[in-house]
Amino acid sequence: MKLDEVTRESLALHWAYQKMGFRSEDIFMELALVYDASRVLLHEKTKDGDLGAHVVLKAQGLEYTGGIGAIGRSGEDFEKTWLEAIDWLKTAPEKELLEVWAQSKVRTMIPSVVWAMQQKGFRFKPFLS
Repeated sequence: MKLDEVTRESLALHWAYQKMGFRSEDIFMELALVYDASRVLLHEKTKDGDLGAHVVLKAQGLEYTGGIGAIGRSGEDFEKTWLEAIDWLKTAPEKELLEVWAQSKVRTMIPSVVWAMQQKGFRFKPFLS
């Protein structure tokens, strides 16, 4: 599946949460204004006040938000693309998922994400076990 950068990074983080043992039902896409562009993954392409994609995990009575970056289009258009990507994720061959993962910046951030989640009190299975 051909994915734009924001959708690819969002999908990679969604998949990483699943690989950590969290259920897909506990992972949400949230579109919200970016208040601090330096704190999102694609910070070089995002300005404060941009409409941004945020992948939110709500589990174990806790919440963790991974800010991805500016979506660069209408929320409705991004939502359509996101829902198609999530449908694809459910049936995608492992080889294609690994290609998305290999192309993502998220993969380089996982140690920091895991550390931040642990600081919030999340418990999870070892990644890619």
